[in-house]
Amino acid sequence: MASPSLDTFCCAVSEDHPSLQRRLHFSSSPYNIVCAISSLLGIFGASYQIFPSSDDSHSRHAPLSGHRQKHIITYLAVADLFASFGIFLRSILWLTENDWMSNIDSEAGSSFCAIISGWIQFCYGATYLWTLCYAIDVLKTIKQKTWTPIIYHCVAWGIPMTLTICGMTVLYAPDFKCHSNVFHVLTNYLITYIPILTVMIVNPVLYCVASNKAIQLVSSLLGRFTQQERQMMSALREKFFSIVLVFYVWWWIK
Repeated sequence: MASPSLDTFCCAVSEDHPSLQRRLHFSSSPYNIVCAISSLLGIFGASYQIFPSSDDSHSRHAPLSGHRQKHIITYLAVADLFASFGIFLRSILWLTENDWMSNIDSEAGSSFCAIISGWIQFCYGATYLWTLCYAIDVLKTIKQKTWTPIIYHCVAWGIPMTLTICGMTVLYAPDFKCHSNVFHVLTNYLITYIPILTVMIVNPVLYCVASNKAIQLVSSLLGRFTQQERQMMSALREKFFSIVLVFYVWWWIK
């Protein structure tokens, strides 16, 4: 749904340079139906995180996930909500076959397609960086260090925005024509996937370090490490493993 390959579908084309959509015989209707349904599920799921129920503090968050982690999860859900809404809007407009939207070769269609694709890439990039911020903050919490929300916001919103602008500029500037050579396409892919790859590699490492630090913290505070503490650490490791696993599965679906 958020593949950078879709960005190249949005380029304005010429008669001697057929669109990538034509060359690949892209079947937009089945694709957009799946996207619309999936994005609706994403909207409902993100809304559930943003507007928690009254028993949220008792049921859905483990003791480790205090106010700091809830803050991060909320903004992660906001980014996911915006991305899902962008996908839903794009899919509905393509399915309704508006003249200015369904014809990607037109100026209006290609412009909107490029803008909405950039919006989706930016929002999903923000979700990946908020996921990284969550792992970093878990480690900082265990180390009993203070947090600086402004830095998290700069990282989670600023980096994806910068990368998205760079990627879209490489593809479309200066004439808004389809730059489909290896340099432009590969650059856009690298800009999109490097943050994802970074999170996929760094997050498991951060959670492993956090687990070891938690064991040291419990041992130093209690002066013992009994079966009860082992069970608590085991539950903590299972939680970290579940977070990483869900992120990998979620990224694959996206």
